[in-house]
Amino acid sequence: MQLQNHVNEIPAGYWPRCSDVTVQDGLLQWRLDLQNSYNLADKYTAQPHLHFLQSQDDEDFRKFTQKWGPLFGFDPTRPVGVTPVAWYRSFQRRLAAFVKLADSIRNKDGERDALLEFVTAEREFEELFSLKDSWPIFCLSRYLPAAKDPVAALQNVELRDVKSAAAGMIRETPMVVCSAGFDVNLSRRVPDVVARWKIDRLQDALRWMVWRDAACGQPVSRCLECSKMFRPDTKHKTKYCSYKCAHRVAARESARKQRRKGKQHPEKKGRSI
Repeated sequence: MQLQNHVNEIPAGYWPRCSDVTVQDGLLQWRLDLQNSYNLADKYTAQPHLHFLQSQDDEDFRKFTQKWGPLFGFDPTRPVGVTPVAWYRSFQRRLAAFVKLADSIRNKDGERDALLEFVTAEREFEELFSLKDSWPIFCLSRYLPAAKDPVAALQNVELRDVKSAAAGMIRETPMVVCSAGFDVNLSRRVPDVVARWKIDRLQDALRWMVWRDAACGQPVSRCLECSKMFRPDTKHKTKYCSYKCAHRVAARESARKQRRKGKQHPEKKGRSI
């Protein structure tokens, strides 16, 4: 099965939705609706990247494809296509692993596990599409040059080396393929020329949206309580996706402190006369 990225039938930067999507035997079967295309960059406020990151099962991926179109491309001369759900899951793990790695650096916690998960997700994606050059292994070997197997070495190297490697991987992760340009809006009563980002693939748009969240100071994060991916409502650093999760953590910590206090200061028994 080959990836198709022919987008000559719709304007650059636009992507079609699907009129009909079904799931059977691990395959997403879809039909393009070329008359219902949208500008990828303009849909940033609708947060399709969160819709994708929060998808949990085949039905969620079906709904995502119905609303936002096929993830990996299409051939406009063949409006009906099939995509393995495994491709969606692999790309989701790849994007989620990047978010988790960035979170581990911000929170100064779990960098080793997050980096290992990130490298594993990148390698899995490369193997799935038979990509020959393994950039994560090449990049990681630059920070762990003495290790014959840099992935195995992550389990034993000192934390400062892990932090350095994690920061380096974040800096060198190829994020998006996009460009800035102009578009003409003829649908309005008064036509307008507008400035837009031009992104030609949905998968690139999702990664660009994660980048833009960080650029706006509200990066996509992973809730430290329930692991849900979320985008903070403000620019204040947020570790939890909701008040419910934050309250649960606070209550658990309060109970732990009370138990510790009880062990340190046991109640005195009544004095005998």
